[in-house]
Amino acid sequence: MPLYTDVITVPADTPENSPVAKTFEVWEDYVTLIGVYFPPGCIAKVKVRCFYGSEQIAPLPKGSYFVGDGAFISAPMRWKIPEKPCPIRFEACSPGTHYEHSPVLYIETMEEEEAKPYKILNDFVSILKRLMGL
Repeated sequence: MPLYTDVITVPADTPENSPVAKTFEVWEDYVTLIGVYFPPGCIAKVKVRCFYGSEQIAPLPKGSYFVGDGAFISAPMRWKIPEKPCPIRFEACSPGTHYEHSPVLYIETMEEEEAKPYKILNDFVSILKRLMGL
């Protein structure tokens, strides 16, 4: 399961109507988690959300934000990407803050093969066959 991660620096008092953005190009078939680590000091004033084009994909409902303070906040999902590479954009703002903040962004992905429900069983059978010399 590949993991994409980066830091986004949000200047002090960045308004909601002019957020900073960071875009990832995802190459796998599914996004399985979108998350944000908010270092201590963000005190729920730094807001982050994630988009594919104009569609907000996390958090839901549309218009909501990830917020936190010294916490990892995540949205588990199984979202099939519509194109490769797939541009996934995080937007962050910090209205009313007096300092810049740097939350850490995460996207966890998986390939189609990993998403198949019987993959674990197939892997188990393969291991058993190798152990038994078949």
